[in-house]
Order: sequence, then C-alpha cells, then structure tokens
Amino acid sequence: MGIPITPKPIDAPILLLICFIAFLVCACIAVSEAVQQTRLMFFGVRTDATCARAEMRGEGRRRSLSYTFRFTDKAGATIEVEDIWCTEGTKKGDVVSIVYLPSDPKIVSLSGMKGWGFLVFIGTIAVLVGIFLLHWLR
Repeated sequence: MGIPITPKPIDAPILLLICFIAFLVCACIAVSEAVQQTRLMFFGVRTDATCARAEMRGEGRRRSLSYTFRFTDKAGATIEVEDIWCTEGTKKGDVVSIVYLPSDPKIVSLSGMKGWGFLVFIGTIAVLVGIFLLHWLR
C-alpha cells in the first residue's frame, strides 16, 4: 500500500500561513478590481472597440494568443489596448462593446456583466480560501 505519511508538527502553521497570505492577496485584488469596476460604472464611457491584431506571443508551452483592441475616445484620439480580460476567441476585425475612463483611456473593461467576471472569479477564490481558513482554525 505504501508508507504512511505523518505530517510534521510545523506543517500545520506553515499551511495556515500560506492560506492566509493567499486569502489576503485575493482580497486585495478583489478590492482593487471592485474599485476600478465601480469607477468605470459611474464615470466610464461606453464605445465599441475593434480587434486590430491577434498574435501569438511567448515560446513553447507559454505561447498564447494576445489581442490588441483599437477604439476612438470622445476627443477623437485613437487608443490601443491589449488583452481585455475575457475576450478569448476574438478574431481580427471583431467588434466588442467596452467601457473606458475618459481621464485614463487605458483603463478599459468589457461592457456589462462580462467586465465583472474577473472580480467574481477572484472573489470566489477568496471566499473558498476563507472557508478553508475558518474550517482549519476550529
């Protein structure tokens, strides 16, 4: 069957510390993303962005598809942004609805609920790690 593995007494506090740090990181990212999404919701301008380029980047297993989107802001300037989260499967020439901040047009998110996807993902990870920590501390 195999050799039984007995955890060392130091393993429990180290695992607890690692989970606590992971929880803090997830919580900080979630708060930062929530602030950004809230700013976009209140002050953002909705427009359409066109996929200008879809190119492969990286080497070997780290090779991935990177997207560049182009849109025109209210002042008439052409802005290019890379890799808007949750745009996989987009082809060159496809149009997506985005929201950007007029004060900083490089801050961009997809319009509607899709833009909140990253926040929901990180929030879910933070909650799961938090539940694990609460269970562990009992």
